[in-house]
Amino acid sequence: TRVIDLFYEPPLNSRPLGQHAKYKVLVMKPAIQITTHKDISLSKSFFGGLPECPNSFEWPCWDATALYLDEIEYAEKIGRECNTEKYWNIEIGRIEKRLEEPIIPLIFLGQIYLAEIPHYGNFLSLPDNGILYFFWDLLRSPAGWRSSSKGSCRVIYIKNIPELETLSFPWDTVRKFRNETEIQTSISRCSLTFKPAWTSSNYLETILEIDFEDDFSPIINSFLKETLEETPAGFPERNESTVLIKDHSSNGEPMHFMFGNPMEVQNTMEEMCQLSFHGFDALEHDLSCDSEVAHLKEGVKDWQLLLQFDSDDSLNLMWGDAGMLYFWIRKQDLEKGDFSNVWCEMQCT
Repeated sequence: TRVIDLFYEPPLNSRPLGQHAKYKVLVMKPAIQITTHKDISLSKSFFGGLPECPNSFEWPCWDATALYLDEIEYAEKIGRECNTEKYWNIEIGRIEKRLEEPIIPLIFLGQIYLAEIPHYGNFLSLPDNGILYFFWDLLRSPAGWRSSSKGSCRVIYIKNIPELETLSFPWDTVRKFRNETEIQTSISRCSLTFKPAWTSSNYLETILEIDFEDDFSPIINSFLKETLEETPAGFPERNESTVLIKDHSSNGEPMHFMFGNPMEVQNTMEEMCQLSFHGFDALEHDLSCDSEVAHLKEGVKDWQLLLQFDSDDSLNLMWGDAGMLYFWIRKQDLEKGDFSNVWCEMQCT
């Protein structure tokens, strides 16, 4: 769902005849804003801490072999190019040591009770009940633009909520994964509350140029017809308290939310998700001109934001240098309630 705002440049009363009028189109989408609270009694949903799971729940791990091999290849390349092989050979030795045991437990980030989220009809395409669990390899922090990041994040959906118990980090591996253990115990637990919001993106601005003498209405209406979708039933209109634009209306507060437009720190992510998910490194292929990946271009539109996870002092969490973590899902998977193919991107300044 998108809402359009129009900004006119230059003002109508100051344009000479024959000049183009520029219309800047700002695209916005509805989202669910998430606020963290130190008072953990405010909701069942929470970020940080340890997961509350059925007793059959197994702590998710991933195989980082492909990531380590990528790191070795990169170290060899930098060593050759910078004539620093001696230094990088030491680092390669460390990575090769990690390759001996590449199965790594992921870090638990939080769980969301879907019944606590305002759904507004079916615009979220989420089940009405159940729990979503979010995990990621916070220590290695794979950015997501390489195919070797596959497996470094997990979103697990539990449909029926049986009796739950707190699942401890796999302490039997505490010596082997001492750093992971320290990270997991350092993330503070905060409860979550949810409310509707509208989100914008710097990358969704479009400039339309129209001759001054022309009737701009048909051109604008044609654009709107192609762009607008139905607003969710009952979703509140935009106002100062519902519009979120990073570093403007956010007042510096963490911007966690589900769905909507991502607040990118660096660049758009849909193409990166599509390429990396299908086994291609996103920085080495271009969907617009690379015949090897041309067949993937149509699927870019399938990707949508599931969760934007901001750096948050209350949680004692920061992604890189004041960055954000983004969980992406394909629309067809979301409609089926299949969260096994979620892709994760991390961006920072």
